[in-house]
Amino acid sequence: MIELKKRDTLAVLGIVVLLVALLIYFNSDKGAIKEPLGKVIKTENASCKGESYILETVLSEGKYSYGIYKTSYSAGNLIVSLKSPVNGKALSLLSVPKENCSKLYLTAYIPETDSPAGGMFEWKIGETTIEELAISSDFSSVFTPFYTDGNWNRSISPDGERIVIAQPSETSDNEESELYCYYQKLVLLDLSQDTSKLLVELPKSEGLDRGSSLTGNCVGISVGWINSSTVYYDVFGVDQGRSLIERRTISI
Repeated sequence: MIELKKRDTLAVLGIVVLLVALLIYFNSDKGAIKEPLGKVIKTENASCKGESYILETVLSEGKYSYGIYKTSYSAGNLIVSLKSPVNGKALSLLSVPKENCSKLYLTAYIPETDSPAGGMFEWKIGETTIEELAISSDFSSVFTPFYTDGNWNRSISPDGERIVIAQPSETSDNEESELYCYYQKLVLLDLSQDTSKLLVELPKSEGLDRGSSLTGNCVGISVGWINSSTVYYDVFGVDQGRSLIERRTISI
């Protein structure tokens, strides 16, 4: 009888130990459920009026997702996990408005390649989907100083809601047209209004770029913002070996 009681006690203790072990496991990093699952490709940070976000690009089963967390990285702070709207491409932060903190702007790119980023998407904070802007096709990182200094931030306005870019002329009868990019249009993309506006169109003797690199990318583009209402752009002579003519400005 005493032996039976001992066995019952040991059985109860065994169950208790098992339950405690399971509790510890599922409250540990190993047992915690983290979203999104997969290989982390890129981590970005954004902030607006005291609100901070961590944006994480994840590759899982050959597909990209974009996890957006509030304040700090943890499953509990995950706001949304977005699927890339472009097959084979991941999402990346394009611009963060400085005053209108209800949205973030994203673009699409192919990780670990030098392929240009392109397209523009709007994520309204708190929603589970993103919307492609009507002017999405107007944006590509090749239209910015990206291939000059690897950073398109100079193209983004101080308020984070406008982008100034260079675009090629629609036609060119210059016999050297295949040798140069012929970016002769200065264009303003207004993200908040989802509109584009032609600011300047240069004559055929002038261009906004120094020509093509060995990889075919247009180089030498130098455009940006002096302040919230003034844009600068460097102009090169097409018939002068693409030498710099001057830096010009325009009021927006």
